[in-house]
Amino acid sequence: MEIVDTHIHTYFSKDCTFEPTEQIAAAEQSEISVIALTDHAEVNNFDVRAAKRIKDAATHIPRMVRFRADDGGIGNGSDRATLVTHGIEIAQQNADPELAASIIKAGNYDFVLGSLHSTRYAEKLPGNAKYNWAEPEPGDMFFVDYEHISEEQIHTLVDEYIDIAGEIAETADFDSFAHFGYVARYIYEARKVRYDLLEHKSKVKRVLEALISRDKCLEINTAKIGQRYNRLVPDINVIKLYYDLGGRYVTTGSDAHAPTKIGNGIGYAYTALRGIGFTEVSYYLKRNRNVASIC
Repeated sequence: MEIVDTHIHTYFSKDCTFEPTEQIAAAEQSEISVIALTDHAEVNNFDVRAAKRIKDAATHIPRMVRFRADDGGIGNGSDRATLVTHGIEIAQQNADPELAASIIKAGNYDFVLGSLHSTRYAEKLPGNAKYNWAEPEPGDMFFVDYEHISEEQIHTLVDEYIDIAGEIAETADFDSFAHFGYVARYIYEARKVRYDLLEHKSKVKRVLEALISRDKCLEINTAKIGQRYNRLVPDINVIKLYYDLGGRYVTTGSDAHAPTKIGNGIGYAYTALRGIGFTEVSYYLKRNRNVASIC
């Protein structure tokens, strides 16, 4: 059984301080079979500094990634235990589809994660003072002060989040949609209440059905396993709905921003996925889907 972690950040993401070589070494030490280095590109805030980070990543990371598609994939007898692939996490593609397309084209990536961190409504909500150390992205739901907004405001925020996720799922260029339910984990951390995305079931179905119809993957994000939230993202009930609707393509990602977090929760995710009926997870080489058994 191969452990696959296709959501890992490096110092080419502004919220990570670790070099790609450190992340790769940690994956090898943990005997991870496949990783993808997927640094951030926020389309709605793609300023000069962000553009430089992504350009530098696209220049330097491929030089570190010598065990790639040309080497034959998993189990080819290479002395490198971990298959290292070069990806990107590109968020808010809806904000500027042409810019998003140009970023993806310029990178020659193995793998593209689509994601959604920011919404216009979130930008209007009060920010949490405890994050004054950070440089917030405009409208990033991570920074919202959930303790001091109303239930109605939370419902409106989640509703908008799922609407935009649906738009991205239907139209954007990506291979897997990352951490669907991103907002729910921060609601819980502030209010200690689990927000059920299926309160918006028809809109959630729109997202999942778009992924299925376009042969895109649903990412099973394990970043919060072992922490206070301690749930997969999306939550298990959304993963079950995806399966019931016919969805079979999933990727697994720890969303690691530090070497110690690489592979975190992937085994937990495999157990949950097998319980639903999944038998494999996906990873990508040169934008082509490959599979690894989880049985």
